Amino acid sequence: IKLDSAFTVQWKRPIGGSQGTDELSSIIQTVDNGYVFIARTTTLDGDVKGIHLSSKLYNQKDSVYFDSTSDIWVVKLSETGEIKWQKCLGGYGDEYPSEIIQTSDSGYVILGTTTSNDGDVSGNHGGTDIWVVKLGGAVNSVNLSPSSDQITYKEFNIFPNPSNDIVNLQLYYLQTAKKVVFYDMVGREYTPPYQLSENTATVNVKSLPPGAYIVKLEFSYNTYIGSYSLPLLVFH
Repeated sequence: IKLDSAFTVQWKRPIGGSQGTDELSSIIQTVDNGYVFIARTTTLDGDVKGIHLSSKLYNQKDSVYFDSTSDIWVVKLSETGEIKWQKCLGGYGDEYPSEIIQTSDSGYVILGTTTSNDGDVSGNHGGTDIWVVKLGGAVNSVNLSPSSDQITYKEFNIFPNPSNDIVNLQLYYLQTAKKVVFYDMVGREYTPPYQLSENTATVNVKSLPPGAYIVKLEFSYNTYIGSYSLPLLVFH
C-alpha cells in the first residue's frame, strides 16, 4: 500500500499467489523511484515464477503430509506498484531472506540464509549458511530477466540424462525405492533390468529402443506408498 504524507491511499495491490505462503522481509525505494522487496515464498502460482520446489514428506500418527521448501523471492516494482520483474533465488532446501540494499552501480545485495547446495546455491558448509547474493550492476551473476512459468522440482534425480548405458535414479529424504517402470511416448510399458539399494535405483537401458521415456519410480515411506515420474532420453 502506498500512502501520501496525509496517509491517503495512492495505490494498493496484493502480490503473491494462492498455493503457498508469501512472507515479506524487506522493502526499499530504488533510485528510479520504484521499489524492490524480498520475501520468503513457497507459492506455486500467481505472481511467483520459477520457484525451486522440493516437497518434504512427513509421516505423523499414520497421516502423511508434505511441507514445501522455500525460496527468496525478489520483486521489482514501478513507481505505481506494477511488477517490472521478479525472480526466485535458492535451491531445493530452504532459503530465508533478511535484508536487501541497492548498491552504487544500481545493482542489489541480498542477505539471507540457506540450507541448499544446488540450484543457485553452491559451497554450502552443511546445515544452515549465511547467503549473500549480488544482483545487477557491474557484477551480474544472476539473470534478472522475467522468469519462465516453469516450477523446478527436485523430488528425485535421473542421471546421466540422456543415456545409452546405465541410469541412476536418486531419491531424496527418507524414501525407499521399490519399483522402476518405463513408458514410451505411446504408453507402452518397459521394465529394463534394475537394482535397488535403499533410496537409489540403477537401471540398464541398453536393451531399450532409442527414444524418449517417462521413468516412474515407486517408493515407500513408512506406511506410505507413492511414485515420482521424470522424462529420460535414451540413445544408442
